[in-house]
Amino acid sequence: MKIYVIKLIIFINLISQNSNSQNMLDLLSLKLFIACVDTGSLTRVSKEQYIALAALSRRITLLEEHYGVILLERTGRGVKATDAGLTLYKKAHDIFEQVHLTEADVSDYLNGKKGSVSIIASTSAITYQLPKHLSQFGSIHPDIRVEIAEAFTREVIESIRSHKHELGIIIKTNYIDDLVTIPYYQDELVIVAPTSITFPSPKIKFEEITSHDFILMDGSTAISTLLSSSASKLGKIIRVRVQVNSFETVCRMVEAGFGIGIIPRKIAQQFTRSMDIHCYSIDENWSTREILICYSANRTLSIAAQKLVNYLENNVL
Repeated sequence: MKIYVIKLIIFINLISQNSNSQNMLDLLSLKLFIACVDTGSLTRVSKEQYIALAALSRRITLLEEHYGVILLERTGRGVKATDAGLTLYKKAHDIFEQVHLTEADVSDYLNGKKGSVSIIASTSAITYQLPKHLSQFGSIHPDIRVEIAEAFTREVIESIRSHKHELGIIIKTNYIDDLVTIPYYQDELVIVAPTSITFPSPKIKFEEITSHDFILMDGSTAISTLLSSSASKLGKIIRVRVQVNSFETVCRMVEAGFGIGIIPRKIAQQFTRSMDIHCYSIDENWSTREILICYSANRTLSIAAQKLVNYLENNVL
């Protein structure tokens, strides 16, 4: 948190030192520039932000003079960002994220807290392991506020890369070398099947079930992607009968006889106790998955985030 405050103070001091300069860079100009890129219209931003069109245009011009490049391309339909403009657009979002985190941390001190951390987690993690850990962490560190969001692994990775959230919990996947990753825990994927479907042994090869109808979560989940890839290697396709938005719904559709599902074992155990479904192991190396804590390599973690990472890393249930 102290790092964010220092950065913001330096940034504000630079603005103050250049307050009489035509090349002044300020937060309002950046905010207006972002709005212009988002809407593609100077006129619309002028009306929505209650600023004269000439004054808005002047601010954009000063930004362009400041950087010595054209940021917005004027067209007959409005404006669009140039390549240089897109770079500034992304950096401007980072600046406002720093401002937001600084304001949140300072506000926490006012309210008796000493920091905050934002975390975004995959559906598998947030359904089973993470809530217990966050509850325990909150008991130990009541002065730290934790904000949590749920998303698919792909979305978690993008959020961490764009600095929208400080920490992420993901299923281990490819192409994450730009992130710092820390092992959290392992889970195991299993088959859930209705009582009307029986298999000859408690451990089944994936090839033996590809002829069945599947109940899966939305197609963008790590499980759906994994199953499609595994089936493709066998020269087969997954016959998806129903797509749903939660593991509980997967189990309920399985219980109703619509097909079989593939979900984490710990989650399956919660529902096999109350539903008329059976659970089978999958005899494949990929059935064991590694869950990782991740954060951007280009970002220094706040003290609150460091404490949460240390706790999660050392207190696997």
